[in-house]
Amino acid sequence: MYCDTVHSDEISRIIANFPNNKSPGLDGITPKLLKEISTDVIRPLTSIFNLSFTIGVVSDYLKQFKVLPLYTKGNRDNPGNYCSLTVDFLFLRLLFPCAAAWRNKDVYIDQFHY
Repeated sequence: MYCDTVHSDEISRIIANFPNNKSPGLDGITPKLLKEISTDVIRPLTSIFNLSFTIGVVSDYLKQFKVLPLYTKGNRDNPGNYCSLTVDFLFLRLLFPCAAAWRNKDVYIDQFHY
């Protein structure tokens, strides 16, 4: 096992903290829609995340990103006047806080050699 298991209440808390005004990811799901369907998807997401953490593999499907140029200022012909905008899957944004929390626990535990 690579990480501790995640509980549905943790995923529910992360979903509740997503801002509603964010744009959808590559999957076309907005945070507002995810909040509305959260009671129906919490259990499957918990199972998928726990399987991912148990075997240490994240689906290649979730690793897809789309990078778009975003104009910032000045001459539009100058590539230096653009920054990159990364679009990913909303479900991947759920996975990051869970993984970061466990990584921080592991660092804390490793610091004291438990």
